[in-house]
This record gives sequence, structure tokens and C-alpha cells, in this order.
Amino acid sequence: MAGCAAMRFARRTSDVGSVMTTDVCTVAATDPITERVPMFANFGHHHIPVLDRAGRVVGMITQMDLISGLYRQTATRAREAA
Repeated sequence: MAGCAAMRFARRTSDVGSVMTTDVCTVAATDPITERVPMFANFGHHHIPVLDRAGRVVGMITQMDLISGLYRQTATRAREAA
């Protein structure tokens, strides 16, 4: 049912540009994972575009990506400390 509602909405709007978010936060591909936690926690972001050094979008980081990355980082440190 949600798919049908989305299709009806899409037909009433002229294009993606008329409904997209334009004030977009971005991160660099080289940013440390831990520095990005506040963007998700404090501002309610769910997906953030990732840019390369030339400012081109090379991907997206999601909340789940961040959680997975933090887990792997913590697990690695715990193994190294043991």
C-alpha cells in the first residue's frame, strides 16, 4: 500500500528537484568514523553523502554503516588488547 501512495504522490509533483532536500550535510571519505557519530545522533540524519577529495559523491554512509564500523573498530581493539 505504501508503494501505491508513493506513486500517487510522485505523479502530483513535477520532478525530484521539487521535493528533494537542498541543505545537505556531507562527509569526506577519509573522515574518521568516530567523528561522524554526532551528525547522526544530534541532527537525526539517516543517510549522509560521502565525497572524495574533488567533491564528487562516491557513496552514502547510513546509520547501520556507522554502527557496523564502530562495532568492527571496537572488536578489533578488544582482540588486540587481549
